[in-house]
Amino acid sequence: MILHEPYIPDPDDALVWDDPAAVTILKATRGLPTCWTPGVSDSDRLAAHLERISQVKQHAVRLDAASHTDRQAALDFAGARRVAPADPLDPIRTQTRLDPVRVASRRLAVEWQRSSGYGAPLAFQAKPPATFVSATRAARREGEAA
Repeated sequence: MILHEPYIPDPDDALVWDDPAAVTILKATRGLPTCWTPGVSDSDRLAAHLERISQVKQHAVRLDAASHTDRQAALDFAGARRVAPADPLDPIRTQTRLDPVRVASRRLAVEWQRSSGYGAPLAFQAKPPATFVSATRAARREGEAA
């Protein structure tokens, strides 16, 4: 599931509308709650997220695990003295421990973010050209020109 998350299109990205697969995914998942939607149960959020993942698998990209023999051959080629597990996610599930204090603090932070009404955190990433001018600046320019 986590491998498909980067392929979920962002509706706030202006360039996403040039990709027909992304447009199909956005149309199919329109109106579904996000992790920032207040007042939605965790089970509904999970169901909406799984629906987005299934749409990505259907329309954009599908990532499947390599066969056990291929994974073992890759380990042998790399010179690793390990045996490939039957389940490729087994090392992550068995050798990773979540810190309960960090999990609890993350849950509190997300709950505060949801209840504050601010929605998704601000992103300061690269934006398409000419999208950096705010509406107030544009209104000021119109007032100066008049």
